Amino acid sequence: MEYNTQREPLLLSEYGRSVQKMIDFIKTFPDKTSRTKAANAIVQAMMTVQSGPRDMIDYKRKLWDHLHVISNFSLDVESPYPMPKPDEKITPEWLSYSIPHEVRFRFYGRYTEKMVKKAVEMEDGPKKTELVGLIANTMKKLYLTWNKDSVKDELIVEQLSVLSDGKLTLEPDFVFQDTTEIIRSNKVVTKTWSQNNKKNRKNNKYRKKN
Repeated sequence: MEYNTQREPLLLSEYGRSVQKMIDFIKTFPDKTSRTKAANAIVQAMMTVQSGPRDMIDYKRKLWDHLHVISNFSLDVESPYPMPKPDEKITPEWLSYSIPHEVRFRFYGRYTEKMVKKAVEMEDGPKKTELVGLIANTMKKLYLTWNKDSVKDELIVEQLSVLSDGKLTLEPDFVFQDTTEIIRSNKVVTKTWSQNNKKNRKNNKYRKKN
C-alpha cells in the first residue's frame, strides 16, 4: 500500500494528483508538438476541476500558469501565454476576515443570531410574540435544510433559549410549522434552483456560440 507521505508532494493540491501525474507523464514525450497537444487536453481537464466563472478575464491564462507551476516550470510546450517566472506570485493572497464572535449554531447563521438579539431587546407585546414565533419557525426550516430527516420541536425551543440566554420563550399555544411541509417546500426550492441553474448554463452557452 502506498501512503500519501511516500508520494511526491502536490504543487497545487486543488487539481489533485491525477493532473500532476499527467503533466509529469507528458514531459517524457519526445517532440514539442505532441507535448503541446497533450498540454491543451490537460488544460481542458483542469477546467472541469477548477471551479469559478470561466468567462472572467485571463481565466485560461491562469490555468496555463498553473500548468507550468505543477510542471515545476520544466514543461517545454507552445503555450498561448508567456511562461510565468518561478518567483512570480500567481495565486492570490488569502483575505483575512474579522469575525466578531463564534456562531453558536452554524446551520442557523449569524443573521438568525441578530434576529434573536433584536427580539430580546423588544418590549413584551404582540409584535415581540409574533417575531419570536417567526424566528422559531425560521430556525426549524434552517435546521431541516442541513439535517434532511427530521427535528423535534423541543430541540428548536431549547436552542432558541440558548441563543437568547434564556430570555426568549414561545407562547404555550404556539404551533410549529409541520416538518413534512417544510421538507417538501425545501425540495421544491432545491429543484427550482437546479432547473434555473441548468437553464442559465444553457443560455450562457448559446450566447457564447452567437
